[in-house]
Amino acid sequence: MALSNRVISITEEKYVPTSIDGILNSNVFTSRLFMRENKNWGGRQIMIPLQFAKPTTGGSFSGVGDFDTALQDTRIRQTFDHKMFYQNVSVAGGEASLNKTDAEVLDLVKITLEEAQNAMIDTIGTQLYGQGIGDDFTGLEAIVDDGTNTSTYAGLTRTTYTQLNSTVTAASGGALTFAGMAVDMRGASAAGSKRQRPSIIVTTEVVWDLLESLFTPTIQANFDSLSRANVTTYSKPGVTLQGQDSLKGQYGFEALVWRGIPIVADEKATSGVMYYLNEEYLHWYNLKGVGLTSYKVGGTVDSVYSEYSRQYPIQWSGFNKPDAQYADVGQFFCLGNLISGSTRRHSKRTGITTV
Repeated sequence: MALSNRVISITEEKYVPTSIDGILNSNVFTSRLFMRENKNWGGRQIMIPLQFAKPTTGGSFSGVGDFDTALQDTRIRQTFDHKMFYQNVSVAGGEASLNKTDAEVLDLVKITLEEAQNAMIDTIGTQLYGQGIGDDFTGLEAIVDDGTNTSTYAGLTRTTYTQLNSTVTAASGGALTFAGMAVDMRGASAAGSKRQRPSIIVTTEVVWDLLESLFTPTIQANFDSLSRANVTTYSKPGVTLQGQDSLKGQYGFEALVWRGIPIVADEKATSGVMYYLNEEYLHWYNLKGVGLTSYKVGGTVDSVYSEYSRQYPIQWSGFNKPDAQYADVGQFFCLGNLISGSTRRHSKRTGITTV
């Protein structure tokens, strides 16, 4: 509706004191990873021993025996390096001054900080599905692999130490089937052990919908309750909650459940891939930066990232004033890396396009 100057000249606009995020989408794996208890980085590198052979100096005997007492090498070190990410924040002094008048609706500095922090988590979320090329954080495409993407992991070659290989299977004809999922689960599991099997399955929205269509003809009356299962950012590995009442104010992701394992959709997930992840062997190791402080901004931008009550492992440098400029400049930092000490306890199925 076109308004005349009779109205425009004497009537103010009304601003809603919240900025709506129209860019960023779901980042389920990263949010759950960061909201779970992080491990602390220590020293120049993280070292995790890997047993690659079973001791063979043992066996049946008679009489007093003749024992094999030879020493054997059965372990080797997995070596992990830290990586770093920054997100810049710049605020012009003149703009901040204009904002701090009686006409302020939203705090310019606060909203700039929150948008930068959200953008940072979103970009890191993309890296955590990648191959960890260059300075990028190590991602799932490097961890859940059999040498196709990365010939080495943790400083070791996957051809020499096959224990580093995950089970990776291409979907036959692009079809997702329960039989295929059983193969993926078996490849990443130790039979009979709840801890030595995947605790969550993560995939794209498209593949999640395909899986839902597999459930539909077999579940019938039970499907309604199944579809309301939830996984929160804080719930323990492998645990699902039924119904919204069970969330108790925590933000949760809708999940399907197969063999007791929650399956969630993540818009960051690699196209056509279903990841079977054992969260007991998948952790964020956080490095505390010297001169940096933990910092969480919230309450200004209505975004998927504003729905979490806990802090991400994000650190803030504080604002500095550059020489010869009327401005404030600072950076958010994320230091550390995603580490899996047992990559064989993950698996993935690739190339899923249909059922």
